[in-house]
Parts: sequence; C-alpha cells; structure tokens
Amino acid sequence: MRRSHPASSRLLVPICLILVAVGCSPGRDLFPLEVGRTWKYSVVDVYGPRMADVRVAGKARVGDRMGFELVGDDGACRLTWDGSALLSSEFLGTAYHPPLPILRGDVE
Repeated sequence: MRRSHPASSRLLVPICLILVAVGCSPGRDLFPLEVGRTWKYSVVDVYGPRMADVRVAGKARVGDRMGFELVGDDGACRLTWDGSALLSSEFLGTAYHPPLPILRGDVE
C-alpha cells in the first residue's frame, strides 16, 4: 500500500538534502550538526508562502551507525554519512531497514 504525504510534508526531503549538501562545503555556519541547532527557510508550496523550521533534535541510530534526527514543521528524518553516501533510516514517518542511501557524494 502506498502512503501519500501532503505537499507540505514533502518539503522536508529537500530541506534535509540541502542541509547535508551544505555540510560538504567547508566554512559554513550550519555544520557540523549540533543538537539544538535550528534553521528557518522561506518556502513556497501549493498552500502559499511560509517559513519552515528545522531543528537538530538529537543524536539517533541510523542502522549500525550514529547520526542525527532532524525535525521540522513537516516531519522528521534520521541521517548519517557512510563514507560518501548519505543514509536515511527514517524519513517523514517511514522507517527503512537497512537504511537507504539517499545521496552519494562521489556522483557528479
């Protein structure tokens, strides 16, 4: 059975990917991730413009590794790096075992 999420909940996916991608660049204020750190984003979706908050809620297990749980207005995700691959064990209320690679740093 396929679960559908409202359009606004799909915004956490690009927000998490942007957060992690920024972490690959040196000298940014957002990284390394620290528990309690928050960000605000200006979002325009099918419901109109709004501000979206994302917070590093804490450290969390992602498979056999430690990572972070990011929580936003639209849901939560658990992420960690395994070499050059970004893994997720939870994304918008769906759990994955083993964790899914959602971004590869070595692919151009």
